[in-house]
Amino acid sequence: MNEWIIYLIKVSIITGFFYFFYLLFLRNEAFLNFNRAYLLTSVSIAFIIPVLNIPVHSGNGIALVPHFTPDYWLEELNYKFDIQNSTKPDSLYFSHLISPVYIFITGLLLLRTCINFFRLYVGICKIKGVRVGRVIIKYSDNVESPFSFFNYIIIRRNSSGQYRLKDILHHELVHVKQFHSADKLIMEFFTVLLWFNPFMYHYRKLVTEVHEYLADRGANSGNRIPGEYQSMLLNWVSKGPERFFANSFSSSLIKKRIIMLSKIKSKRKNIKILFILPLLGILIAIFGFDINTEVQLTPGNNRLLSQFVQTDSSDNIPEGMPFMEDTEVRIASGYGMRIHPIQKIKMMHYGIDLVAPKGTPVVTTASGIVEKAESAEGYGNIVLVKHSDTYSTFYTQLLKFSVAPGQKIQKGEVIGYLGESGISTGPHLHYEVHKNGERVNPADFITTE
Repeated sequence: MNEWIIYLIKVSIITGFFYFFYLLFLRNEAFLNFNRAYLLTSVSIAFIIPVLNIPVHSGNGIALVPHFTPDYWLEELNYKFDIQNSTKPDSLYFSHLISPVYIFITGLLLLRTCINFFRLYVGICKIKGVRVGRVIIKYSDNVESPFSFFNYIIIRRNSSGQYRLKDILHHELVHVKQFHSADKLIMEFFTVLLWFNPFMYHYRKLVTEVHEYLADRGANSGNRIPGEYQSMLLNWVSKGPERFFANSFSSSLIKKRIIMLSKIKSKRKNIKILFILPLLGILIAIFGFDINTEVQLTPGNNRLLSQFVQTDSSDNIPEGMPFMEDTEVRIASGYGMRIHPIQKIKMMHYGIDLVAPKGTPVVTTASGIVEKAESAEGYGNIVLVKHSDTYSTFYTQLLKFSVAPGQKIQKGEVIGYLGESGISTGPHLHYEVHKNGERVNPADFITTE
C-alpha cells in the first residue's frame, strides 16, 4: 500500500483520539474559545504528527532478522521489471485501486465544495445591501432564517416585526468578527481530504456547535432582562436549509444553546485541559517516532557482511556488496526458488534481500550510467545502473535516491538510502544483477572466504 495512503489512515486514527478526548473532557465545558481552538488545531496536529519521523536508535542490539527466521520472512513481491511472462498476484489489485479511487472521490468532493462555495457567494452578491464598517447587511425575501458568510449578514426582510432584530444582528455580527466562516472553510477542506473518516463529519458539527455558543454568549452579553435572549431563541422555530460555510441563526441546537448560556459566566478553571499534554505525548510516541533497530551480528552466522570479500575485477563488473565498508547487513532472502509469501506457491526470486537499518547508504557495485531513478510499482523507489553492454544492477525499496537518469557514477558512490518504499514488511534493499538481459544470481559476484 502506498505510503501516503498509510499516512492518511494514521491521520484518521489520531483524529479519532482527539475527537473522543473532546467528547469526554471538553464538550460540556464553558471554555468556548479554547474549545474552538482545540477543534481546529487538533485536526492540523493530526496531519503533522505522522510526518515528524523523530529518529530513535536502539542500542540494545535487537536483531532485525532472528537467527532461526526462514529466508523468505520478508514479504517482497516479485514484480515484473522488463521481463516477460511475469504476473501480479490477484490479491494486490485491490491495493492498486485504492489510490485512483481515493483521488477520484476526493476530486469529486472538492469540486462539489467549490461549486457550493461560489454558488453561495454569487447568490449573496446579487442581493443589495448596506455596508456598516467592514460588515455588509443584506435583506432578502428568499431566506428562511438569518445567516452570515464571512463579512456578509443576510436577513429576511421585515423580520424585525417578528423577532428582536437587534439580537439577531448582534449574534451574526459575532460570527463575522470571529471569522467563523473561515473555520468552516478549513474544516470542509479537511473533511474532503479525509472523506472516509467518520470522525471528520462529527468534527464539522462540533465546530458549528461551538460557533453558535460563542455567538450566543456575545449576543446575550448586552441583555439587561434575564432570560430575554433565551426566550427569543425558543420562539425561533424556523429551520432554514443548511449552507456550506455559512452560519445560520436558526438550528437544531436551540436546546443545547440555552443550556450552555447558563454556563457561560462560570469562571471555574478545569484541570481537564491539562490532560491534553499526555494525550499529545502518547500520540507522538505512537505515530511520530521512526524507530531504527540496530542489527545484531550473531557469531557463527554465515550470512554476515564481514564474511564476504571482493574479488579482483574491472570497475564495470559488479563486485561486492552495495554498501559501504563496515556496514552491518544481513541477507534475508537469497536468489532462487522460494515459497511466495502471498500466493503460497514456489516462485523465482531474482535477487537478494539485504536488511540494514532504515536510511543506510546504498552504493553502486560498479561504475556506470544511471538508466532509471524513479518510483516503480511494487518495488518503490528504484535505481537501475548500466555498467556496460553486458552488466546492469538494480536497486529497489529505497527510502530515496540521490542520483538522476543519465548521471555518470563511480563504483562505491552513494545512489540512495535503504528503506521500504514498496511492498515490504521491513526496511531492506532488493538487489539484482543483470547479465546480457538476464537476471543472474548476485551471489556469483560476491565470494565468501
